[in-house]
Formats: sequence, C-alpha cells, structure tokens
Amino acid sequence: MFRHIPLIQTVRAIARRSIVPLLWLAACGRLKEPTALPLPSALDHVVVDSVAIGARLDIGVSAATRVQVRYWTNEGDAPLEVVASLSPSDSEVVLTRLAHGRTYQFAASALTADGRAGPATAGQFTTPALPADLANMRFDATGSATDPLLMLEVRGTDGFNGFVAIDTRGEVVWYYRTEGVPQGSTRRANGNFILNDLGHGLREVTPNGDVVHTMESDATGIIPHHDVIATPSNTLLFIAHDERVASNGASIAGEAIWEWAPESGALQKRWSAWDWLDPSTDWGDLSYDGDWLHGNSLSMGPHGNVLISFNFLSQVVSIAPDFSRVEWRLGGARSDFALDTGTVFSGQHSVTEPAEGHVLMFDNGRARQDGAKYTRGLELQLDTVAHRATTAWEFRPAAAIFAPYLGTAQRLANGNTVLFFGTANGPFADQIASGPISGYEVTPAGTVVWHLDVGNALSVYRGTPLPSIGGEKDAP
Repeated sequence: MFRHIPLIQTVRAIARRSIVPLLWLAACGRLKEPTALPLPSALDHVVVDSVAIGARLDIGVSAATRVQVRYWTNEGDAPLEVVASLSPSDSEVVLTRLAHGRTYQFAASALTADGRAGPATAGQFTTPALPADLANMRFDATGSATDPLLMLEVRGTDGFNGFVAIDTRGEVVWYYRTEGVPQGSTRRANGNFILNDLGHGLREVTPNGDVVHTMESDATGIIPHHDVIATPSNTLLFIAHDERVASNGASIAGEAIWEWAPESGALQKRWSAWDWLDPSTDWGDLSYDGDWLHGNSLSMGPHGNVLISFNFLSQVVSIAPDFSRVEWRLGGARSDFALDTGTVFSGQHSVTEPAEGHVLMFDNGRARQDGAKYTRGLELQLDTVAHRATTAWEFRPAAAIFAPYLGTAQRLANGNTVLFFGTANGPFADQIASGPISGYEVTPAGTVVWHLDVGNALSVYRGTPLPSIGGEKDAP
C-alpha cells in the first residue's frame, strides 16, 4: 500500500538532495570564486618625446599591452584619459585636447583584461603658448554643450587662417594653420581630419597635426572648395568646379563631385551638374560664367543619397547613392516641392538630411521675398505625395542675426542642434551683415543651452561639433 506524500514535502526533499552535492563540491574546493587577474608590473619606460599640438609619449612595453594615460593640470580642470593598445614596435601615445601655456601632470599604467590599472609611471610636461595671431582671437563661451569640442574654420584679423578646435569654455585646444582659406573639413574612420586648404588642396592630418596624405591642387589641376565628406567605403567626396562650353558659346564653371582615395591617390569624377541642370534655365541672381551654381555643401542622406547645396540657385539636390539620377530638387526654380512663404529659403549653407524626408539647413535668408533680413536654422519636412515642403522646426536667436553668407546647422544625436553664424558686423560680399560671429546649441524646443561669441575674427566659415580630438575622454 502506497503512503501519500504531500507535493510540497516532495519538492523540499528534492531541494535538500540537490544542495548536498553542492556543499560537498564546495567543501572539496571544486567551486571557487573567480580569481582576479594579477596586476601588471610597471611600464618599462614613459618618455615625453615632444609637445606641440599634442604631447607625444613613447611608452615601453615588452608585449602587446593596453595602456591607460590620465593627464590633468593643477588648475582645477577635470582630468582626461586615453587608452591605447601598444606593442614593442608601436609604442606611441598622443595626449590631445591640451590647453596651451599650461603644465600637465600624467600617470601611465598597464591595464589588465578586466580594466584594472597596474602601478603608475608619473611625469609632467608643459605646452607651448599659442602663436600671437591666434592668441589675439577671443572665444567667449557660456552654458553647457553636449559635445566637448567645436571645430572652427577661421580667418583672423591678425593674419591667422586655419582650423581651430575650442572646448566648451572657449579655450583653444587644437589648431592647424592653412596657406589659403580654411573651407570644409571632415573626419575619417581612423580619426584623422581631412582639411581643405582652399587653392592648395586636401590634407589628411592626424590628431597630433602630422600630414599623412595630400591631394595637391597644383599637381592635379583640381581645386576642392567648400566641402568634403567621408564615405562608408573610406574614401572622400569633394566639390570642384567643372568648366564647360555652354550652348551659347560661353565657358561656364559648373560643379562636379569627385572621389579621392588617400592611400592610392586615385581620383574619380563621380557626378557633374552639367548632366542634370542647364544654365539656360537654371540660373540664379548671383550666377555668373565663372561660378554658375556655387556648390557649398555635401552630405550623405539616410539611404546613401548625396545632398549638394547650390547656393546661387537657393536649391538643394538629392543624388541617388550610385550617382545615376537626381532624386529630387528642393527650392529655387524647377523645385519638385512647393514651398509657401514661411518655408522659402535663400542662400543656404550646410544642408543635411537627419531623417528620411527631413532637410535641415542654415538658411542665410539673403533674398527673402518680403525683404526681411534675418538668418535661421530651418528644418523642412518633404511630403512626396503632395509634393510640398512644410516647416518642421526653426530657430532664430532672440536678438536677430543676419548672416548673408557662411554658417552651419548640425543635428546632434540627442536631438539638439548646433548653429554657427559666421559673419561679423559690416560689409560681406554684396551684403551688410549684422554680426556677431556666434554659435548656439539649442534644444528641439528652442532653448539655448550653450552660446559662443567670437571676437577679433574676419569670419568663421563653419563650426562643427566634435566628441574628441584623438579619442581622449573625461576620466571617470
């Protein structure tokens, strides 16, 4: 005869039987807490090789090693950190985002696989002062920016021309001097900058300021202007004039998009406006034979399309990813989308497509239909069924600014937008700008969270947010 055992009692018995082997295994030492990896020994040596734009350290390791370097001033600044993978044959670490004329302390340590630091090797170095023509410029910042840096393309009053990165306090932490006007920049996947030195060509520049590749205009006869962008295939696209003889016999400079592969030096013309636009019908108020369209920005859209801005037509063109067709034209003559009075833009710069069917631009407003003189950040939403563009977002500073030329609008991952007004008070080309040269980071609701005023500059072509110079970050 079977005796009934309650189910709960059976479960408890099974649980007790399960615990016994575990206790026995633990007692026998077969189950142990994970053992932490031993800390690495001190680094063989840490030598400060040079200090210019960055501080170049030579760090001795006997095998492949991850190394952490923290560095700071004794002036209350938050410490920075860089982590690099080194080997006996590749032992260089560059410390970037350095203020000038300061003494820095540093501590370098090898890391375990789980990120713990071994004994630190400490030292210090002093950064050189800024050159006088750059030191004379003024960058006054207030508020709290999302990205820690802003790259400016600057023409100074005392002769400085070049690219200048400032931190959120307005301190210069990186620069590269150009021979001509700085006009367009981007970044490759390897962290190097591609900088356009107008009239001289493109330079690939490392975070420490070393030039590793060049596309020389003198050698190629091709003069990149206004913009250059990196592609997913690790090449660069840039704008250059494309001169041809029109049907009326005139020699007219249109625009072409070229592709450059820095490693091989290969150049390929990928697209020409001559194949899609006609000077007899697509001609703006400022167009002339030497500059028909004035292409002034390139960007890649959400599906791999390429957007090009034609300033003299007040028009944006979307080109298919394979350059085989024009997807649409927005603004100006023969626009594929109707615009009402409030959405009409003119003389635009810095056009991007942050989301499918949304076009963000810096609307300079050089020739508004009502004659008003103001510049704004403008986002348009494209209705591909009704073929109409409507305003999705816009921003104007509380004190209106009229910047008829130059400028940028860039959407950040958190939804904020960084705008830069690049013309000072006074005459600029055929217009009178109100100034000041200034930048804003604003929320979707239009709240200003960071503001920058630039003094002692003739102009700033663009202001581009950066997360870092050389992979440095705030130390935890």
